Amino acid sequence: MLCTLRRILFHMQGFLLALCLVPLEGEETVFLSNEIGMPLELLQKSQETPEYRLVVKRLPDEEIRILLNREGVELKRWETRMGGGGVPLEKKEFKEGILQRRSTYDPRGRIIQEVEFEAAKETGTLEYLYTGSTYRGVVFKPSQPDSRDRDVGYKEEILYTPSGTYRGIYRQYDSGAVRIARALQSKGVLQREVFQGLGVSFLARYNSKGDAIYQEVRKEGVPIEQSRFWYSDKPIYHLERIEAENLTTGTRKVLWYSDSGLLEREIETIKDVFLQETRYSYQGKQLIGKELRTRRSRYRWEYRFDGDGKKVEEKQYENDSISLHIDFSPPEPFSRIESRYKGGSLIMRTYFKEDAEFLVEFYRDGVLLRSVKKGNAP
Repeated sequence: MLCTLRRILFHMQGFLLALCLVPLEGEETVFLSNEIGMPLELLQKSQETPEYRLVVKRLPDEEIRILLNREGVELKRWETRMGGGGVPLEKKEFKEGILQRRSTYDPRGRIIQEVEFEAAKETGTLEYLYTGSTYRGVVFKPSQPDSRDRDVGYKEEILYTPSGTYRGIYRQYDSGAVRIARALQSKGVLQREVFQGLGVSFLARYNSKGDAIYQEVRKEGVPIEQSRFWYSDKPIYHLERIEAENLTTGTRKVLWYSDSGLLEREIETIKDVFLQETRYSYQGKQLIGKELRTRRSRYRWEYRFDGDGKKVEEKQYENDSISLHIDFSPPEPFSRIESRYKGGSLIMRTYFKEDAEFLVEFYRDGVLLRSVKKGNAP
């Protein structure tokens, strides 16, 4: 229900980044980036080519951002037509060269319309509504309405208190179906939240810090899921434990967290009968190991990382016997090598090139039996 609010914040964030990080007109700047195209830091010429990099070009009245992978293949591209003062007027978003979204803005830089595409064909339009400087909601109109599915097009209204505090969302579909999300705040801190629609309701309560302490899901008025949260002030305030229960199946899960907020342990039961327990180990904040115990078996995962935090190796064990070894930094030309074991003995080794199987080797008692080349392998 809050997706449109998140869209607004995303577009505002993009506008602020444009003001702060773009190069001077006519220049080109390259940033270290991530899979969604955020400019994390300037990329120096002496640095190795990262997994993702963002190229930002500033042209007269236009800004172009291109997200590239390590091999230089374009993953995403954003083309923004700019007005006076760097305010965006129109933005187009492409994925692998295909248009995904076209957005237009008002003179203040607020998004007013967003057209969505699939396979280069228009699928729907979002019209954003404002009263003065206040965002009031959005109307979604599918490009080709289907009379069999009238719960596609909708009008969504943002609800405020008389003082202007956000208190919820009211969405009505073309079919007449309604979904409501309401929030109660005190001194700017969320205290209670309720969602209702299509036979399902959700309730959440929060503490004085705005953190959830209770959540409940109901179906046709009957509770089906409940979750409770505990926090500790020692040594600092942090989430300490979560208890979640599926009231239909009787499955219950308890999760414990460290002082630094890392998941350390979880236990799962069904109708008070033990199912499994998982423990996690870290080096700093980096997960380096995981152990899963069931009533009959024990499984273990070990992870190794390089100095940049990139995973270079993974080992999996079943009852202390290795079952899988993955090398994420193998010799060229391979991108990954997976070795599988049975009873501690190697039975198969798979070589990957750019995440596609290239060669598979089969072993018995550690001796190579045969090799099978895959795809276009020479």
